[in-house]
Amino acid sequence: MLDIGLEVKILRERIQLSAKYLAEKIGLSQAQMSRLEKGQRRIDTKVLARIAEALGVEPSYFFTGGEEPSGGVIEPRLPGSMGKEIRTQRRNRHLSVEDVALKLGVQKYQIRDIEEGKRGLEPGLAEKIARLLRLPANHFLAFQEGRIQVLEAQLARLNQALAEAQRGQAPGGEADARQGIPILGTVADGYPDDFDDEGKPVGEPAEFLFLPSVQDDGAFGIHVVGDSMEAPVRPSFAEGDLAVFSGEPLRSRDFALVRRRSPVEGDGEVTFRQVFFDPGGKVRLQPLNLNYTAEACPKTDVLGMWKLAAHLASF
Repeated sequence: MLDIGLEVKILRERIQLSAKYLAEKIGLSQAQMSRLEKGQRRIDTKVLARIAEALGVEPSYFFTGGEEPSGGVIEPRLPGSMGKEIRTQRRNRHLSVEDVALKLGVQKYQIRDIEEGKRGLEPGLAEKIARLLRLPANHFLAFQEGRIQVLEAQLARLNQALAEAQRGQAPGGEADARQGIPILGTVADGYPDDFDDEGKPVGEPAEFLFLPSVQDDGAFGIHVVGDSMEAPVRPSFAEGDLAVFSGEPLRSRDFALVRRRSPVEGDGEVTFRQVFFDPGGKVRLQPLNLNYTAEACPKTDVLGMWKLAAHLASF
């Protein structure tokens, strides 16, 4: 299956560009670029168009398995191949670049640069060229929109295939593990009780989940334990439901996995609750099931909190 992120990385390294440079060129952070090349970040048409322009290829390059143009030279192209369409229509009418430039009152190099994909086509000039070539006024706009629709359809098929291939699959190796959210343990295992030096839950993943909407590399999933977070109306979390947590900042009323200092000696207690930050430096942990009571503790007793990023109900 085609991996656009991998194709981007291969081409970037081939033309000796750093990931940092490319990220800055297209307006992404280094972390976002890293996830993109690893297949952990979805690529929409706008981002792909910016990448293609920065790397000097057409977006379709990434759907052909990295096939180079004839001669092995990667020539600059702007998204959409509109320049090729203009050249084709011009030649069909037996007009030279000089003829078009003279009739439109522009420099010859401008028309040549547009046809070679080195220059964008402004709407006003597009209408003039269409009129000169006896085409509908919106011909080039419609042509560009058609190419974009094809690209979007290709991306949608790729993202769907990628999600289906990775969702719920155990890793086959290190590369697979990077592309999924680890699900730590089962219902019988309870909530995590092992943490690394940074205080993040660790453990042997029971499975991996691919969720394009969760972009946190440190995200992890657990199964809800017990009925303390069940409610007669939504939101409600039943035992066995899958909850995915991230390290994003928390606000009052967010749902979170909370690790707090235990009243007795030990590494701490872990629970899933709705969190309220009360005046006076208190953190209130609110269950949704009215048969359970809320608990409050000083912020200093909280050893870690992870925000709920996704909820998948069990069947």
